Amino acid sequence: MADFFSNRIDNYDNVHLNDWAEEYDHIADYFEYPLEAEKYDAALSFETLHHFKYSKKQKIYDKLFQTIKCGGYYIECDYVASCLDEEILCLEQYEFKRKENHIPDDVFVHIDIPLTLEHQIQLMKNAGFRNVHILYENKSTMIIKAEK
Repeated sequence: MADFFSNRIDNYDNVHLNDWAEEYDHIADYFEYPLEAEKYDAALSFETLHHFKYSKKQKIYDKLFQTIKCGGYYIECDYVASCLDEEILCLEQYEFKRKENHIPDDVFVHIDIPLTLEHQIQLMKNAGFRNVHILYENKSTMIIKAEK
């Protein structure tokens, strides 16, 4: 499966991306790229989804669920908020920075909004994944496996 970094990152984070430019091709937007139904045995995400709010993250999980074959799985490595207060604080900062800088909602900005593990798992289950469990944990970094 291709590496789906958003092209819109370039608008606000050129300095950060220049370090990665030679290593990665920015192919498509998570939300716009069409994924075929039940095409893949597995999908993997590595430290990218903590930049999206609940509703957008739910859309990604919904798309991933529909593109994974029955019996397949999704693995996500990302970091999570240590508690609800941290999750709320990060979301408030995200909203504040957007408002302060007049950044429209449809433009990607490289701001972290990690969810608590409980909220992360709930979104995966909302998409239809079952048997969601932690494969690895190191402080706030988790590797989560969700089965279809």
